[in-house]
Amino acid sequence: NFVGSGFPLVDVENGGSAHVLGEVIELLLRQMGPNVQFISGHGPVARPHQLQAYLAMLQGTRAAVEAGIKQGKSLAQLKQQRVLANWDKWSSRMVSTDSFLEILYADLTEEPVVDDDCSGGVIRGAAGVAAIRKDQSGADR
Repeated sequence: NFVGSGFPLVDVENGGSAHVLGEVIELLLRQMGPNVQFISGHGPVARPHQLQAYLAMLQGTRAAVEAGIKQGKSLAQLKQQRVLANWDKWSSRMVSTDSFLEILYADLTEEPVVDDDCSGGVIRGAAGVAAIRKDQSGADR
């Protein structure tokens, strides 16, 4: 789901992929003209240059996390090193920088992600994050 104002909520647990989202956006940009407007899942209508920026964010964040994984770094290490700090402007109430890091890590490793902030609950992707956070707080955050 294209969310022009923040990180996407990618449901890795049910087959979603930030990489595939990027491929779809690349396809749209190749097929659409410069005057096309894109209606996002959340946020304002976007123009092609805004979609290009969104695609650059998806590609850059994925590359940063993938490089860390190839170096043998854990999710905790990547969080501690703030590997996605360059993209903090994309953080939102819906998907924070750390949440998006968790999504990318799960997407790239296909391993369950343990989120220390969720009392050791095992999660995969955004759906698990949302479910655990809702369970802890008694309400959606």
